[in-house]
Amino acid sequence: MRKSPISLAVATLAGCLAVAVGPGTARAQSELRLFGEPTSYTDVIDAFDEDDPFDLNVNIGYVRSQTSGDIQREQNRPEASDGRASANYVDIAEHSRLVNTLELGLDVGIYHDLALYGRLPIVLSDDRKLSSPDGRTATEVNADLLAVDGSHLFTVPFTSPTRSGIDHVELGLAWAIFNQHRDPEYPTLLIMAEGHFGMGETMNPCADEGGSTRCEGGSEAGISHGTHALRLETRASRRFRYIEPYAGLSFDIAFPAGAEKEFQPGGDLSGYMNTLPPRVGEMTIGMAVIPWEQRARWQRFVIDLRFRGAYISEGHGYSPLYDALGTSTNPYLTSSSNECGDPDYSPDCRQVQFTGLTDMQSHGRIGGQVAIEMQAARYVRFQLGGGIFYTSPYLATFTDSCNPNADPSDEELSLPVSRDPMDPGPVQSDSRIGTCRNGIINPHHRSAIDLPGQRFRVGGEVTFDFFASATAQF
Repeated sequence: MRKSPISLAVATLAGCLAVAVGPGTARAQSELRLFGEPTSYTDVIDAFDEDDPFDLNVNIGYVRSQTSGDIQREQNRPEASDGRASANYVDIAEHSRLVNTLELGLDVGIYHDLALYGRLPIVLSDDRKLSSPDGRTATEVNADLLAVDGSHLFTVPFTSPTRSGIDHVELGLAWAIFNQHRDPEYPTLLIMAEGHFGMGETMNPCADEGGSTRCEGGSEAGISHGTHALRLETRASRRFRYIEPYAGLSFDIAFPAGAEKEFQPGGDLSGYMNTLPPRVGEMTIGMAVIPWEQRARWQRFVIDLRFRGAYISEGHGYSPLYDALGTSTNPYLTSSSNECGDPDYSPDCRQVQFTGLTDMQSHGRIGGQVAIEMQAARYVRFQLGGGIFYTSPYLATFTDSCNPNADPSDEELSLPVSRDPMDPGPVQSDSRIGTCRNGIINPHHRSAIDLPGQRFRVGGEVTFDFFASATAQF
């Protein structure tokens, strides 16, 4: 059948458009046909989807973390200009810590973009030591900087025994409120709630003395911090062709559990300033680069670039000097303090032992990491990467001598109150006031390490991380 000139013109125009536009359009559509899930940072496994009724991920990973930094002691020096004293920090040791961890994980899909997950970090080895600083011999450090009234607070070099075992188990719930791959007009946004539950033997301060281990408070070094923690986190990402920018914000709040007697020796006393570990807030900003993927074969290659910054609040906890101070034989640390300034005044004063835990100053941590991730097949994913982080200097012994927030006239303290022991009136002196101008004595305070001019400081730390993991996706 012969075609009319108009039909031929229309057919020719359609052919030209198909040649000029068709391949490019098809190619663009192919590029925009993304995977059915975001990259791993904001990925939440699914359940009860039409083509995927149930998801289960099993993860095994390895993390090697090495931290090093300077330990300094504060000294007061007079300034010739105005006679005032200023802080002078002198290096007394270099501390290092190497931790190897095996991480086991399980993710279970509950419903659309709702999952329950668990993590079990198993510490294979945790080694800590203090060595002589550059430019000084151990004899100089021990004699000049660590001796108090003829007795050393501790000696350098100092080695802690190798610890291993399970510190805690993590259980959490993740929910993707929005998922870009279900609703393209929205970014992927998820919220997470995670609990850390301390388990295993609680840590005791220990020293490795020529192959034999000396521990205070127990016969084993232990591995667990003896705390529970709650972690709240939110994450968001948006895929743009070959890149997926993302950001996250998290908060960690910990409180004593099995280690309550280490955080509050002597029980619940009014004078304590800090009885909780430091709280941590962290911000994450990063970008996943996807240079190659084959959706039909469930294969994808990802380069993950990530920046992280954290704020660690003031708190009571385990500093790099935990073992060294906790095993000290110096009388200023081995003798008990009490909740009263004069135990003879109130015989029921509770004695407070030093446990090695100290009040630490607030500080920050910043750094970044790079990782490569390979989705080798539909059911297998691998990850390999490393990072470097810097922790700002902070005082590691920072306990105030008095708690100004504790009112000695409070009925709960139940002792007669007078700021003037010579007051002839009927009110006697509350010995918990001691020399405090406001409040009462802080039982955590130890003058040999907490007074200005005697305090210890961590002069900055650098941490190198290496990690690798494999995930089976069912």
